[in-house]
Amino acid sequence: MYLRVVILIVLSYIRYSNQNIDNCERMESTDVIIVGAGLTGMTLARNLAQKGIKFIILEARDRVGGRIHSIKKEDGAVVEMGATWFFPHFNNLFKLLKQIKVDLEGQFMKGYTMYESDKKIPARKVYSSGDDDMFRVKGGTSQIIEKLYENIERDQVLLKQKVTEIRKSSEGMEVISNGQIFKSRRVVTT
Repeated sequence: MYLRVVILIVLSYIRYSNQNIDNCERMESTDVIIVGAGLTGMTLARNLAQKGIKFIILEARDRVGGRIHSIKKEDGAVVEMGATWFFPHFNNLFKLLKQIKVDLEGQFMKGYTMYESDKKIPARKVYSSGDDDMFRVKGGTSQIIEKLYENIERDQVLLKQKVTEIRKSSEGMEVISNGQIFKSRRVVTT
């Protein structure tokens, strides 16, 4: 697999609410439902698409990317609102980036920086010698998600889908989101 991820295949009921199922609209069935359109969900979707396996992604937000979120400012500068740096030991991620043709550039950080790991603890001054071998994605980390999204049909990704229940049925799995029941053989939460 391109990215080592821990994937939870839901085999039993997971209840997030007491939603009345009788009022839900029943949807068409698919092979796999992926809950979450972050890096793991999008990578899994790419892998399934390459193998011809039917799937849909249910994403609670109004965008794909999860914790990866880059904002392009008016002056062209890219500001990272989430994941930013990559390190040499991320072997599977580097393989994926090479396959989807996403370029990296060195992240040089020599000198002092302010580091805050917890809002309860005051920020502290940290020195870096500049030999940390850190990398950033050229053009912003969202380039990864955009490249993965290029290989997925848009109608397979459903945004603003807050999953409220996942349960096993006699026919497989059911996922309840926004008053709809989505059916599949498997569910993967990311």
